[in-house]
Amino acid sequence: MCETLSDNKTIKYLSLKNQCPSNCSCANDNTRMDHLDLTLITEGLKRFLTSPFIVLETLELNINFKILDTNLIESLTQNQTIKTLTIKNKFINLSLIIKSILIKNRTIRNLKIIGENNIYKGLLLLIDNPQLKIDLYSLSFPISKNETLSYYTKLINSHPFPIKQFNITISSKFEKSNFQSTSKNNSIINIHKKII
Repeated sequence: MCETLSDNKTIKYLSLKNQCPSNCSCANDNTRMDHLDLTLITEGLKRFLTSPFIVLETLELNINFKILDTNLIESLTQNQTIKTLTIKNKFINLSLIIKSILIKNRTIRNLKIIGENNIYKGLLLLIDNPQLKIDLYSLSFPISKNETLSYYTKLINSHPFPIKQFNITISSKFEKSNFQSTSKNNSIINIHKKII
């Protein structure tokens, strides 16, 4: 299948999802996935993502197990067509993506991370290491509480980031609304409240 994809010159959007139901034990316990050889999957993805024929602009990875291995990191580093990367995975965090992929790949302009990822630590990494040069236009991520929102807005307002736009989604029981502001450092902060 990956060989067929590698020769395809038309795919601009690809979404990869594992079809494990949420009540499956592997969805909550990564040790249940030890019997799978993920190398076969990531080697195939590497062959596809580094193909000279690829025109892929948007990649979504919605996978419940640890998949970010050397093959996938190398392929995302080498790929020069992906502009939007969405990762829904509780095992991948922003710091890892910055240090492994974004400092080497300037083509990825929009990053969306969904899961139990520590975005705050990733932003602190950028503050503490200004030599880490990334070139993101937007970073999108969900948060769970209103008080957490103030931590993020204070952090974004008090430091310059190499990110033009922050899209923060927060779940609310009472209201649905959108709000936009510009930080003191000229980053745009979009806050989307959605009803749960």
